[in-house]
Amino acid sequence: MISVQVVVYNPTAYVGGESAINDTATVKIMVEGHCNLEDPIFNETSYSFDVLEDESDGTVVGTVRAYDPDTGSVITAYDIIYGADDKFSISQDGAIRKIGDIDREAVDTYTLIVNGVDKGYAPRTSVTEVVITVLDVNDNDPEFAKDSYSGNITENSDAGQYIVIVPEIQVTDADIGSNADIYLRLTGDGSADFNITIEDDGFARVVVTGSLDSETLQRYDLEIEASNDQDDFDNATVVPLEITLLDLNDNEPTFDPHEPFEVVEIEPVGYLVGAVSAFDLDVDERNNKVQYYFIDGDYGKFDIDRDTGNITVADTLYGNITGRYSYNITVMAYNSGYDRDHESYNYVIIEVGDYYNVPPQFPQPAYRDDVYENATIGSYVTTVKAYDYNSGRNGELVYEILSDEGVPFAIDNNGTITVDGNLDRETKDHYIFEVVATDGGEPPMNASVQVRIDILDVNDNPPVFCPDSYTTATIDGTMPEISVLKVLATDADEGSNAEIRYSLRGDGHEYFKVDECTGLVQIQQKIDSELMYEEGILEPLNITNMTAYRMVIQSVATDLGHPPLSGYANVTIIIYDSIYDYPKFNETTYLDDVRENEEAGTFVTRVHATVNTPDIEVFYGILDPSEMFQIDRVTGDITTLTPLDRESRDVYDVTVRAEANIPPVYPDTYTTVTVIVTDVNDNAPAFNASSYAFSVFENATKWTFLGQVAATDLDLEENAEIGYYIIGGDEGDQFYINDTTGELFVHDDLDREDTASYALIVMAEDMGLEMTLNSSVVVDITLLDVNDNPPSFDDTFYQGELSENDPPGTSITTLSAEDPDIGINAVVLYKVNNNGDCDDCFYVEEYSGVLRNKKLLEDMTRSYDVEVEAYNLNDIRLKDTTVVNTTVTVAPTVIATSPLLATTLFSGTSPATPISGTGSTPATGLSPVSEITPFTGTVTDGTPGGPGTSVQPETGSPPTGTQPVSGTRSETGSPPTGGQPGTGSPATGVSPVSPVTPGVPTHTPIATLTPTSFTTPPVDRLLFEYNEYTETIVYNHTVGSEVVTVTATYNGEELEDTFYEIIKEEYTENMNAIPMVTNHFEIDSSTGNITLSKALDENLIGLYTLSVDAYNETNSMDPLQRDSTTVSIRGGGFDNEAPYFDPKSYQGSVTDIDPEGTYIVTVTASDPDYPTYGTGEITYEIADTWALGYFEIGETSGEITRGSIPFCGLQDVVTFDVRAVDGGIPPLYDTANVTVDIEYIENIHAPSVESDETDIPENIQIGTLVIKVVATDDDDGDAGEIDRYGIKYEGGNTKDGENKFTINVNTGEIHTSDDFDYDEKEERYYQIIVYAVDKGVPEKTGYGTIEVYITDVNDNLPEFVSVEDTFSVKEAQNAGEFVGKVHATDIDSEVNALITYTIEDGDDAGHFNINNETGRIYTSTVLEYMENPYQLTLGAANIYAEMNSDLKQMKNVVVHVVDINNNAPEFTNAPYEENIRMDVDIGYSVLTVKASDDDVGYNGDVEYALDVCDGDGCSTEALMYFVIDRTTGVLTVAAQFTPKEGIAIQNYQFKVIAFDNGSPRLESDSIIKITVQDQDFDQPIFKDQYDSVEMLEEQDPQDTCELLPGVDYDDFDQVSYFFTGGDCDYVDRFELVKRADSYEICNAKILDREEISSYRFIITALANRAEVPPCEGTSDFTGLSSNQLGLLVNISDLNEHPYFDDQIFYFKGIDDTTPFGVSVFQVSGKHWEDTQEKRNSAPEMYTNELGLLLQKEGALVHGTGMFSIDNDESDNAVLCYTDDGEHFDVSCHSGDIYTTEPNYVGKARSADIFNVTATDGGVEPLSNSTEVKMYILAVEDYCILESGLPRTEIASNLDQILGELGMLHDYIFMFDSTLVTDSQSNNPEAMTDMWFYVTNIGAHEVIECEEFLR
Repeated sequence: MISVQVVVYNPTAYVGGESAINDTATVKIMVEGHCNLEDPIFNETSYSFDVLEDESDGTVVGTVRAYDPDTGSVITAYDIIYGADDKFSISQDGAIRKIGDIDREAVDTYTLIVNGVDKGYAPRTSVTEVVITVLDVNDNDPEFAKDSYSGNITENSDAGQYIVIVPEIQVTDADIGSNADIYLRLTGDGSADFNITIEDDGFARVVVTGSLDSETLQRYDLEIEASNDQDDFDNATVVPLEITLLDLNDNEPTFDPHEPFEVVEIEPVGYLVGAVSAFDLDVDERNNKVQYYFIDGDYGKFDIDRDTGNITVADTLYGNITGRYSYNITVMAYNSGYDRDHESYNYVIIEVGDYYNVPPQFPQPAYRDDVYENATIGSYVTTVKAYDYNSGRNGELVYEILSDEGVPFAIDNNGTITVDGNLDRETKDHYIFEVVATDGGEPPMNASVQVRIDILDVNDNPPVFCPDSYTTATIDGTMPEISVLKVLATDADEGSNAEIRYSLRGDGHEYFKVDECTGLVQIQQKIDSELMYEEGILEPLNITNMTAYRMVIQSVATDLGHPPLSGYANVTIIIYDSIYDYPKFNETTYLDDVRENEEAGTFVTRVHATVNTPDIEVFYGILDPSEMFQIDRVTGDITTLTPLDRESRDVYDVTVRAEANIPPVYPDTYTTVTVIVTDVNDNAPAFNASSYAFSVFENATKWTFLGQVAATDLDLEENAEIGYYIIGGDEGDQFYINDTTGELFVHDDLDREDTASYALIVMAEDMGLEMTLNSSVVVDITLLDVNDNPPSFDDTFYQGELSENDPPGTSITTLSAEDPDIGINAVVLYKVNNNGDCDDCFYVEEYSGVLRNKKLLEDMTRSYDVEVEAYNLNDIRLKDTTVVNTTVTVAPTVIATSPLLATTLFSGTSPATPISGTGSTPATGLSPVSEITPFTGTVTDGTPGGPGTSVQPETGSPPTGTQPVSGTRSETGSPPTGGQPGTGSPATGVSPVSPVTPGVPTHTPIATLTPTSFTTPPVDRLLFEYNEYTETIVYNHTVGSEVVTVTATYNGEELEDTFYEIIKEEYTENMNAIPMVTNHFEIDSSTGNITLSKALDENLIGLYTLSVDAYNETNSMDPLQRDSTTVSIRGGGFDNEAPYFDPKSYQGSVTDIDPEGTYIVTVTASDPDYPTYGTGEITYEIADTWALGYFEIGETSGEITRGSIPFCGLQDVVTFDVRAVDGGIPPLYDTANVTVDIEYIENIHAPSVESDETDIPENIQIGTLVIKVVATDDDDGDAGEIDRYGIKYEGGNTKDGENKFTINVNTGEIHTSDDFDYDEKEERYYQIIVYAVDKGVPEKTGYGTIEVYITDVNDNLPEFVSVEDTFSVKEAQNAGEFVGKVHATDIDSEVNALITYTIEDGDDAGHFNINNETGRIYTSTVLEYMENPYQLTLGAANIYAEMNSDLKQMKNVVVHVVDINNNAPEFTNAPYEENIRMDVDIGYSVLTVKASDDDVGYNGDVEYALDVCDGDGCSTEALMYFVIDRTTGVLTVAAQFTPKEGIAIQNYQFKVIAFDNGSPRLESDSIIKITVQDQDFDQPIFKDQYDSVEMLEEQDPQDTCELLPGVDYDDFDQVSYFFTGGDCDYVDRFELVKRADSYEICNAKILDREEISSYRFIITALANRAEVPPCEGTSDFTGLSSNQLGLLVNISDLNEHPYFDDQIFYFKGIDDTTPFGVSVFQVSGKHWEDTQEKRNSAPEMYTNELGLLLQKEGALVHGTGMFSIDNDESDNAVLCYTDDGEHFDVSCHSGDIYTTEPNYVGKARSADIFNVTATDGGVEPLSNSTEVKMYILAVEDYCILESGLPRTEIASNLDQILGELGMLHDYIFMFDSTLVTDSQSNNPEAMTDMWFYVTNIGAHEVIECEEFLR
């Protein structure tokens, strides 16, 4: 027996791991046979396996094992008893296999219960748990939460800013692990501007990475790609993303280009001139909306439509016969966007074309210019420009040249004259011709002007000698200063090109000198034929019995032109033996004078010469061929050959030759006779013009300047002094001339209409003493018209006819008025003043004067007197009137009209559009802004320059050749040998001198100079010119002849008292010998001339050394007055042997940075003649001239050193020759070769100069530091240091800036060196090209640009430029009427040019105001017509400037107030009421009405008429009985009255009209009441049939009574009053009380105005009536009988109802940042008609201006604040509010509560509680108060309601939203719909969250949001 306990369990609960719900029972089993005692046992209590979700079916997932304890064997029977779900199976071996599809994303874990069964009898089982985890494979793509996304962001957002996308982007992947990794990217156009990433909160966000511009791309259509592989997006999930850029106003309006507009001056107001347009690239409609405004320059003449940009004529344009003019208007394009405003400016040029063709004008009476004779064809000469003030074809000019002879010039249509042929000044030196300018008008008009072109000389002719060779003679031994010859050359050029300087050249020329100006040749050194022969100068002549020599030199004539030209002539000089004598003049020169115009043969002077030889005759002759003078050959008397003309030539130099009659030599000599020609008054004054023409306005005042005439007189002194006189053409003494200056002035009144022009004859007369001469000229004076005459009609009365059926526009007649003025001043316009009792029936054409009908005048047969006015276009005050009597006939009549006046007024066609309005002469000078020509040029390499800067290369030639040697005084050292090639940097823009290739000589060798030492005398000391003088002479030098001359000067001048002395003389035989004292030389103590005193021995040819002193005789011991020098004289011998080099070649080296003087190598030569002086002395020189300057050689040492010229361009190895030269005569030499290796060590970098800019005020002081130039150099050592600074170029915009600045060469500081004027536009900017030079070798230069901007200071006052000074404005216009505009300019700039306009004087009453920015004058009040105009003084000042802001420029203007018909007639004796009897006769005068009109003229003429009135008592019947006189206003009876039954009095009420005759006609009216009494009526008659009374409410019965009108009746006692009509239901509230002689109405009950405020009753007066008539209820007061009264009873208010609800409270929250002065809410004084009803009404919600929602249970609440209610009326209901708060204030009248603190920060959540009191305005004021609680709120107190709605939907559904919130009781909500949680507040479609505060009603406290939500 086995007992088994069986457990019953729930497998699901078991599987879940919780306690199973089970039950237990015991089962007893009887076992028979073999016992199966043990359950199978699994190897593990539970199993866990993994399987991939995409594993194939049949795959073994895992295996379970169990064994049987009874047998110890493995069981083979398994079953899955739970959890397989057809996904898994198990085989008998325990293998679990996947048999169905599994999906990890659906089920990620399977729990199986596996049962194992043994094989025993009564098998036993056991179970185990198998957990199978499904492993993920990447079988799911990322998925987005939405199919698409969209977002927006403002353009220009910074990188990193998030895009607002709602809802946010969410992307997921159902896989897990790395299979669920998601990578995102954006694709599509513009995707590079954004980046997308997944944030930590799982949402993907897009940020800005690029530059966003909605104008380029407004919307991005992108795609978001999501992939599990960051490198593979081929199979990515894609959703669209739309990103919209919200536009910002980040673009200024840009004007479209436009040409200047044109308009004809006659176009009417409103005429479309053109349009400007601007575009704004922004895309939002508001951001790109452009509006247009005129800023300045329109002068009130044009308007611009702010939306379309259309420009129209706003006022009559100036008629101007002087032609075309223009307006330069500044127009602003303005854009007001969401986030900012933009504006841009442009200029609009409107050219006003003329309507009249006027001839062109040249601005000056004549032109003169010049051109060089070598100018090529096409070269510019000058411009002759005429001005034509017309426009269009009338203003197009064509130029032509007129001349009787052909001229080598051409002219184009711009007036530019150019060369058109060959010019030769020597053939013709000037041309005079006429230039004609012709316009394109029909007919064409022209003007001409004289042009003179002078041909300037070019040096193209060399001097020419005449004759071309000369021969003269002199005597041996002739001393200096003796004249031997005069040469003469002429030059066909003129000026300096023809000015000649003479010189001599050739062997021996030093013995002679020539006067460089006169050509007179004189002896300079004593003639020594033997010496000169020995010197080889002379050659002997074969003349029998005579010793004579001949020499030939050359005379050179060189002009002073550029380049100079020379002519040459050979001069042969014969030197005769000294046995002959020669003549000598008794005076060196002669001077005398002769009067001009003396007859031929007039004696001038006498010359005389003598010879020492007795009985030798001397003969005279004039050397120069002369046509003016002759000389007596024997006497020497000089006389004239012809009368002389001083004006042609006033001085003559005559060369006279004296010849001795000593054959065969005939020696001669020369002298000069100067003849001065004295003046005679033989020239009359000559005017500088053949005629003169001036113009002046006819209203010019006395002493107005006209112009100036000028004459010149070729004579001298008194003969040339000129006086000016008017001798004709001025009979009225209208003009005056200054007799000294020739200035013409107005002297008396002028009138163009009387005399339009004058032809004055002006005489110019000289002041000659012996006689006077004169000439005259015609001066034409034209009077310019002034508009000073009114038009005048041809007739004072015109007659016209018109058929009654003629259509509108039919011509009735043509009127003609003439204006004696001319041009635009004579243009007459017409208008109709009075239509002649036919309103708006006629009009007159403005220009033609044709009168026409405006409408069909049918059935109006009558005549009309139409008044027509003719007025002047330029001044409407100048006018005339006439009357046209126009008869309208039954039959149509054809009217013949005279020609249109327009055909005589205008040439060409009539204007298409008539001129309208008035105008004045335009402002002059309003030309368009001239364009500044850009500064152009070429930026050369190495010159810094930026865009827009250009540097012109300097002109000039590079240095060529060599510079002359300049020496300085030095105590020691060797003299320089030869000159050096030119050094220094080449001029900018010119290439430097090309290096000379070694071995190829290109320069002329420079001769060695002697003396060899140089001195420069210092100041204030006596010094020799040289420290040492050297000279070589031959051994046979002539005793007594000059060897050398020494000179000492004091301050560079030779003094007469300087003496010379030889102190010591030594002789040294050779260079090895000892000196010995000798005395072979002597010195002239006064001249310093050293001569040989005794002959030299040919064997004594050594060195003579002289010590020479110079001293001042009077102060010889003063060291400053004494100096010494050495004179070395070598005696020359004949050389036997030449020097020689050994070796013949030498080599050395040097670097390119070694300084000048660096040693290279020494060459050495020997001379066999050593030690002999001269022949044995060796000097060294460089033979190759190209090497000169690059290298130097010691003259005696042979030492070669580096020279001063940089090695630029030389090769690395150079070779040149040197010479060793001895001192023999002739010298001998030897040559050696020198090779130099040059090592280049480069100066690599040029200095870098920092370009900079600065600004300085225009009033800066000279010498002020402007800026410091900074330069650096990247080289090392000296090459990297700056040596000096300099200014290469100064230039401004268009003006040379030279000498405006200086630079310190050492520091680079730039200072000012001149004054500046900002107002000269070319002086506002300077560009200074500075340079810095380094210390490198070769030195290098760097350049930089310093830009200096000149800033403006207020140094100029504004200047009024507007011409207009008279304005007119119509009276009675509203304040703000435009009067006129003045305009001032200031040549200063920016704030200094901002002009403020003011009215300074003449407007004490404040009738006018002026726009202080535009100068526009407006009315400030309504003006009335005044006979005298307003005289205003206007001011213009720069009040914003830093200096001189208080100075003003003044201008006087006149404002006329023009009368308009703005006053209707006013009745002076109204009202008009009269009583008459019914039986009066027809024609009875009832009354007279009077009315007056304050206007003038027709506007003030008053007439009368009757008409039906409106209202009670008015009827047409009255007009049957009365008539009024039209002019006198007398009212008379027109018909007999008819009695009416029961009516005692007939009242007639009608209207009288008083009207004027102005246009438009104005009228006023008054009521006439006539009472016609029927004398037979027997009932009481009310004196007044209508009355009203007032009775106070709340009074006891009988406490208030009012008197009623009385009646006419003989016995009042019989009269009774009864209520017979009206408000009969309330008659019991009143009673009629009879007094002694009157009736009163009294209250019978207490009355309440608030119940009924007024009552209407009809009261009837009856005589002898006992019974009371019934009250019939009608309240119609019309048709009352004479005994009836219409009564109105008004109930007046008693102040009884002030009300302020005691229970109401007011609550308001404000932001703690609210500033001072903000209106928080308003206490409003509205009235509730039914207070109780409002109190008991349900809660109401209102929204105030700030968007706050208020709700209160049981309280009277309004959105804009609180209400105090008063049901009274008038003052009793007028409320004033007061408060007792500290932090807020209430306005008494408006009830606005304002903040009084700067802000309320720090007071958040606190309450400010105060009381507001409302007080009425009753006689006994009543008041009430309420409490106001103001809460200070902070942003953190907000609750946020996520609406998920756009703002537009919230706004449209606000009432519904508020209604829902209103269901929440006990709370007050304050809602602000303007606060949003995103950045898209400018987007109305952005999703918006509602922010609000919540307040507990009971606690009156702001509660936290969380508490509210709970």
